Amino acid sequence: MQKKLLLLLGLILFLTSCTTYPKDIPLEPTPREINSPKELSERLASEYIYWQNHLTYLDGTPVTPDPVTQLINDLQITSVPISKFSHNGRYLVYVHKVFSTIGLWDLETNERRDLINTKEEVADNATIGAVTFSPNDDKVFFYVTWHSDDGTMYADVATIDIATGNIEQLNITYFQAGFYGLEISSDGKWAVTNTITPDNLVCFLINLETHQVECLNIKKGTYTSSKFALDNTHIVYSYTKDVASPSSIMLSKIDGAKNKVLVSGLVRLARIPIVTNDEFVFIGREYNDLVCAHVYVMNLDGSDLRKLSYLGGECSSNE
Repeated sequence: MQKKLLLLLGLILFLTSCTTYPKDIPLEPTPREINSPKELSERLASEYIYWQNHLTYLDGTPVTPDPVTQLINDLQITSVPISKFSHNGRYLVYVHKVFSTIGLWDLETNERRDLINTKEEVADNATIGAVTFSPNDDKVFFYVTWHSDDGTMYADVATIDIATGNIEQLNITYFQAGFYGLEISSDGKWAVTNTITPDNLVCFLINLETHQVECLNIKKGTYTSSKFALDNTHIVYSYTKDVASPSSIMLSKIDGAKNKVLVSGLVRLARIPIVTNDEFVFIGREYNDLVCAHVYVMNLDGSDLRKLSYLGGECSSNE
């Protein structure tokens, strides 16, 4: 099953790279443009995203120093590394050495050290797909895949204690996440991954108390950039039915009682870097502008979609 899911991911990435998109699909609801950060809430203005090759506050001010850009330069890579800031802002955890090693950067002391090499601790073919912090920043959770001698693919979530280095493989029952992504709820009771679902069971919620996956009553497709709302009862995520379909951003209750489309008509899968108590931020492309991505803010109740025009676009010439 895991092998099929990973092959399906590769197929989707290939097809989306050469798909011809129509230009008559509107973004719904219609966003209103914000030309000044003064219209942002105080909470959002102090949040930051990686934008136009630099870590940037949503008010448009560059973050200096910029540890993500420094990490890109130090690791000699050309794209944003798999990484995550701790909740208290002190640490940056990142993946390097061909997706096999988790590094920890203490931004207060400037010390860097490796927490784990999965080729030594898990399997010699293990690959790390995502990293994130526990709610109190004492552990790093990571998503890892490996395969046995007969080619069977396996996937699991594990933790490593920052202070002691102790590793715990959680042995998630029926874990079938198709590809990378991992977030932990602020109460530490849930995890959510990204997934490609080949059937009608959409199971990317993980109950960290029972170590089992749980399924949502939503349609099969591709789910990415899943984030918990701060109430720990809702998740926000990007969804697309297939490579030829527009993408949406959706809101679901963990108990499956509600599934709501917040935004529709996006090209490919949107990225959702920030979710607060009542708002969320996403980065996406509209069909009438296939070259440039833009930053948007929306209320979690589905009202007031705003395009942060003052941030400009992140544009590509090879679409």
